[in-house]
Parts: sequence; structure tokens; C-alpha cells
Amino acid sequence: TTVTVEVKSWVTPMVTVVGTFTMMLVLSPLLTLLIVAMLVVMFLVIKFVTKRSAHFYKLQQKELGSVNGYIEEMIEGQKVVMVFCHEEEVKDEFARRNENLRQAATNANTFANIPMPIMGNLSYVNYAMTAAVGAFLV
Repeated sequence: TTVTVEVKSWVTPMVTVVGTFTMMLVLSPLLTLLIVAMLVVMFLVIKFVTKRSAHFYKLQQKELGSVNGYIEEMIEGQKVVMVFCHEEEVKDEFARRNENLRQAATNANTFANIPMPIMGNLSYVNYAMTAAVGAFLV
């Protein structure tokens, strides 16, 4: 029964997509081409944005590791830092590393939140273009 459920969950959407695409081609090849072209544009834009997002997430993790490692080292060597009066240098270095982490996290979260508005706006453009071309064809 598990195999049946899995096959059913794959076959039904595939038949729907293929059937819809076939009917679109039969009814209006030009509108179908327009919609497919917009889907390709959407895919390329999202691919670009997610690539940038992945880069910034990797950078965020690197900076987080740097901050955590530095904190661990300074806590372990706290007595040495105090003996040699390096508190200000340690504090300044922590502030620098923390700022790098903040910038990386801000960039990562910014790029992670960009795809939804872009997809929404491109969907509106797609709808408007399809409606305009469809109205012209009628």
C-alpha cells in the first residue's frame, strides 16, 4: 500500500502538469511560449539570488565560528589576558569579529528574504503580460 500511495502521489501531479501544458499548447501556443519564457526568467532570477544567499550563509557560519573560537580562547586564557593587561585589545578584537558576524548575518538574511517578493512581482508581470497578449489575440 505504501508503494501505491507513493506512485499515486507522483503520477497525479505529473498527469495534471502534462495535461495542462498540452491543453495550453492546443489552445494558444503563443501564450504558452510567453508563460514558459517567464517561468525561465523566474527560475534564472531565483537561481542567482539563492546562489548569493548560499555564499552569505557560508560566510556567516565562518564568522560565527571565528567569534565562538575567539570567545572560547579568551575565556580559557582569561588569567593570562588579565596578567598582561590585554583586556582592551581583547575587547576591541571581539568587537571587530562581532561586527563581521553582524554584517555577514545581515547579508545572509537579506538575500534569504528576497526571493518571495521577487517571485510575487514576477508573477504579477507574467499575469499582466499574459492578459495583454491574450486580449490582443482575441
